[in-house]
Amino acid sequence: MKALSRGSPDAVLRCRCKVIEGGVTRVEEAPPKVGRRMVLEMPVKAILFDFYLTIVDIKTDERKDHLWQVLASFLQYRGAAVKAAELREIYFHIVQESLDRSAERHPEVDDAHLFGRLLERSGAGSSSDLAGAVAQLFRLLSIERFRLYPESREVLETLAERYRLALVSDSQTLYIEPELRTTSLAELFEVVVISSELGYRKPDPRVFQNALARLGLAREEVVYVGDSWERDMIGARDAGIRGIWVCRSQEQERAHGTPTVPVISDLRGLLPLTRERS
Repeated sequence: MKALSRGSPDAVLRCRCKVIEGGVTRVEEAPPKVGRRMVLEMPVKAILFDFYLTIVDIKTDERKDHLWQVLASFLQYRGAAVKAAELREIYFHIVQESLDRSAERHPEVDDAHLFGRLLERSGAGSSSDLAGAVAQLFRLLSIERFRLYPESREVLETLAERYRLALVSDSQTLYIEPELRTTSLAELFEVVVISSELGYRKPDPRVFQNALARLGLAREEVVYVGDSWERDMIGARDAGIRGIWVCRSQEQERAHGTPTVPVISDLRGLLPLTRERS
């Protein structure tokens, strides 16, 4: 396996710190002393990852006309007399209805169940196999971009030689399992936590705690890597887990002021962790 360079700026965990001089605020970038001790000197046995927009670059559009036209045409073969616009309206009504009925602060839906209800309401009949197939067709049609970030595979393979890896994803089982197979990364992750199987999503700390329980590790023994400040960093913090923020644009970072966790511009910034185990 080709070794990734560890001498580049991206190979160092960095944070941005505000420095006040003469009333002028500037931002300096440097390896944070506190962050470095927090991440590199405390024992780490496993690394938890978000999937979408952390490992995989993805863009979807669930409202585009073509998607609903294809689904409506397919369901007409199943005996449904429903038009695309009506089908779209039914779907989003069912989604909102499911969210409103949940007692969770951060509720998650199960698309397998949602599409079963959609088929019933549209007059196409219903079975679990058909609902699953229609849900996956919906997902496929919604995707406008899906690709691994350039560094993802090599970084994950390097880390997997030294650490146990796990995924903690706000996703649907029907979607993430085939998408993991598509990327050929599934075998690298010992545990995959999927929000649709829990009924709640990040930043609920129970999502992260579920991963800890399945790994059999304490919160001090893991770090969590994700791209979303609100869902990933806040959720990990509330679960007592050290976070590392993947911030691929300065605009994204500026929106949150001075970060209180280590910041990396891409996954190569995790490579200093491998030095602990070398």
